[in-house]
Amino acid sequence: VQGLNLVSVAALDSAGNITYAPLVPVYVVPDYGLALSVARTSLRVGEQVTFQAVVTTTGVLSPVVVSQDFAPGVISDLTASASQGQVEVITSAANGQGLGLNWLGPISSTQPATVTIRATVSSTGTLTESVMAAWGWGLSSESNPVQVVVLPALSQIYLPIIRR
Repeated sequence: VQGLNLVSVAALDSAGNITYAPLVPVYVVPDYGLALSVARTSLRVGEQVTFQAVVTTTGVLSPVVVSQDFAPGVISDLTASASQGQVEVITSAANGQGLGLNWLGPISSTQPATVTIRATVSSTGTLTESVMAAWGWGLSSESNPVQVVVLPALSQIYLPIIRR
């Protein structure tokens, strides 16, 4: 049965003696998948990055929590939506900008969850992200990492045309 199962073994010898082994907890969880993708792998500062996390299972997992945390100063204007369940954007008290999110809800083989995360990139460099999923019984898994190269913002310079 899915969930926590307590298993014990009893041994009976030819003389009729019975020995019992202590109970052992066995957690039975259906197969699951956790994948993260990014819409664009190269952006400029000020552009929007879009991540999509998909959680699937062959049975039922409930409750499931999917989390993503960003380092301070890397992104701003974080928003998130989901195909089902509840999404909470976690903000920093210091600057009020989104720094992470939590999604909570059940998933089943017929109802996977898709969480879409959008934010504005605010610093140059390589942004490497993954999401974590956790469900009952203290089990968790980390998704595949995705990378986004963030380049400096483009500047436009207007030069006058001089005729001689």
